[in-house]
Amino acid sequence: MSSNKARFNHASFKSSVFWLLLTFSASLYAKEPLSIVVGVAPEESALLAAHNWVPLLRKMSKDSEYRFVFRTARSILEFERNLQKQVYDVAYMNPYQFINFSREDKYKAFAVSQSNRTIPLLFAHRDDDIDSIEDLDGELVLFPSPVSIGATVVPKLELEKRQISIRSNYSLTHDSVYKHVAYKVNRVGGGTKRTFELMDSLITNRLKIIWKSDGIPPFAFAFSTKVKQTEKNKIERLFVNASKDKAYLEMFKRLGLGKLMVVNDHYWNDFLKDIDLLNSAKSAYEDNQSDSRRYY
Repeated sequence: MSSNKARFNHASFKSSVFWLLLTFSASLYAKEPLSIVVGVAPEESALLAAHNWVPLLRKMSKDSEYRFVFRTARSILEFERNLQKQVYDVAYMNPYQFINFSREDKYKAFAVSQSNRTIPLLFAHRDDDIDSIEDLDGELVLFPSPVSIGATVVPKLELEKRQISIRSNYSLTHDSVYKHVAYKVNRVGGGTKRTFELMDSLITNRLKIIWKSDGIPPFAFAFSTKVKQTEKNKIERLFVNASKDKAYLEMFKRLGLGKLMVVNDHYWNDFLKDIDLLNSAKSAYEDNQSDSRRYY
């Protein structure tokens, strides 16, 4: 009986070793999730952007075969340099950036947030006697960046159209502009409705909107042209379906986004009528940066 027990234990040991080796071998050949770098235009500070985007990307990673990695940049100009190098597999960018990098065959659109146009605006401190855009002649206005389409380029074009002359300073992000005006470091700033509404009410309660536009097309979700088509199809479905899923609803709401709809590059055709004017404006603002004090 002792001999039978020994044979049983030996067989059991061999079986355990076999399954252990099989499991170990399988783990060696297990497919690692494909990393997808998601680049987000730096409208907010990197800390705030991460706070808003990482939970969404973490859940999408858990629910898929991918590992979504959040990335942003210190400034809009740095973000655009990264777009030029195709650092991001998926990028969330303004229509101005998208059209430029689509023209260069760097990025192709796949989705936008439905009914979520970008609304450029100008604002002042609530206690200030500046009450309208007409009060800005000769004023110093703080903008996030010379190349921020919603918060800088559109408001400046409106001021130019009305022949209102201003002086400009630039910050790095939208939230820094809101804070500077809220704490009376600057009297007036430029921003967008989306980023204004994402700010803490302790800041926005100190502000008043003095002008807003009818809006421009929303930001684009776009793929780098380096991403394989099979991956594009899967990731597109994942983003669009997630935006309609109750489990993701609060995460998209935190980003100021509604349900996503599938689009292609032609979605921005109407915007193309103004792109040459905007490119001229961008060049002028960049040429004048040496005369503008920057906040860091």
